[in-house]
Amino acid sequence: MCELLGLSARYPVTLEMSLQKLMQRAELSNPDGWGAVFYEQNDVYLFREPEPANNSMLANFLAESGIASHLVLSHIRRATSGSVELRNTHPFVRELNGCMHSFAFNGNVPGVFDLGLELSRFSPIGENDAEVAFCWLLKQFSNEASKLDLKRTASILKSFGDQLAAMGPANFLYSDSHYLYAYSSRRSHLDSVRPPGLHYITRQCGQEHNSLPCVGLNVKTTVDTVQTVTLIASVPLSDEVWIPFAENQLLVLEKGQILKQE
Repeated sequence: MCELLGLSARYPVTLEMSLQKLMQRAELSNPDGWGAVFYEQNDVYLFREPEPANNSMLANFLAESGIASHLVLSHIRRATSGSVELRNTHPFVRELNGCMHSFAFNGNVPGVFDLGLELSRFSPIGENDAEVAFCWLLKQFSNEASKLDLKRTASILKSFGDQLAAMGPANFLYSDSHYLYAYSSRRSHLDSVRPPGLHYITRQCGQEHNSLPCVGLNVKTTVDTVQTVTLIASVPLSDEVWIPFAENQLLVLEKGQILKQE
């Protein structure tokens, strides 16, 4: 199955070691493309290629000299729906209410094609079940634009995730430019398809200019302060203790802190 990596940080960081570890898994199990979204306010830097991350000069460059951001979504793909082409490569992005929304998915939910969804302006570009699901989600948000707040957004996402999980394994990262949302159901392990679908770890550390306070992260700030970083990944990317998600659990993060759990 595909692999996900998300980051939420109090201050911008650049992903280095963690992205490299994610890329190393691409050679054997996830050869069908990679992508990454780096947020800057309400816009994004988007990089995607329909080829193995471990063979990509661009992915290697980002891993070694990544873009500083406080909110990152990354994905490496093993195709289960849609051809191996750019249009089916995650993350997917769309504009809604003046902000860039992004979505990266790990799972298999072909049942979304049978729902007869009316997606309005959010039409899929490819033929990937995850992109159809993302367009469906944005249609729900667009119907309630004037009513949306964090509580309502989380409620819609939890219901959306539960509906996907009823069709098959469904794990995703989503951002509306302000928060990072992570939903986990189950994924393919060596012995079976079961929870956990995602894991997370939160690191807090003091930092100085041009220091490397956290393993795998290069923090770039000009003042001494305390950095908080939460990483979310399909599988633990270090020897530290990562916390597994419960089945059908949603986490909402802002600036490295977990704000809400459902």
